[in-house]
Amino acid sequence: MYVAAGLSVTAALILLIAQIILGTDMRLIWMILIFIAVLGICLPYLKMMNDRTESRRAKANADKAITLLNKVKIKYVNMTNAVDYACEKYHVHNGKELEYIWECYMDAVKQKEKFEQNSDDIDYFNNRMIRELSAYRLYDSRVWIPQAAALIDHKEMVEITHNLVMRRQKLRSRMEYNAGILKEQRTEVAKFMEEMPEMRPQIQDILDSVDRLSRP
Repeated sequence: MYVAAGLSVTAALILLIAQIILGTDMRLIWMILIFIAVLGICLPYLKMMNDRTESRRAKANADKAITLLNKVKIKYVNMTNAVDYACEKYHVHNGKELEYIWECYMDAVKQKEKFEQNSDDIDYFNNRMIRELSAYRLYDSRVWIPQAAALIDHKEMVEITHNLVMRRQKLRSRMEYNAGILKEQRTEVAKFMEEMPEMRPQIQDILDSVDRLSRP
């Protein structure tokens, strides 16, 4: 702007000297010179004012950006502290590990709910089966709960019947064996009673107890 003013003043002096020396009418040239001078001074001034406005705006934007950056830094620090606390609390090293553990936990919860639902269903149908079997006046309807398949599967029923027969045979064999031992012991006690007649009442009580045990 100052350069334009200096050039305008210099041009005006030159034009004034030329007008004095030549004595010609230079109003048009003066108007052109004044117009150029005004443009040369006003345009830089306007540009300077615009630059100042842009500078103030840039400074305001920079201050706003710094404020936002500080807020972001504070949020980042808070989030970092929260993540570190969560990792320490749940004994993990990062978010992926925590997410994996959380998914496993949710799967376990679903499995538990499914198991409880199935348990409720099983209890419901077991009770219903017991009520149905009670109409047949069975000795104990509950024994069929773990072997309900035998009620509808002939092969399962045959296998269960076979197992019961084998158990009964083993039990009968054991009872017969024990009865034989009791009989042998009774014979020995009877001999002992004959050898010691003075203890006959006590020995007879023992024999009566053995007889009671031997009864079917």
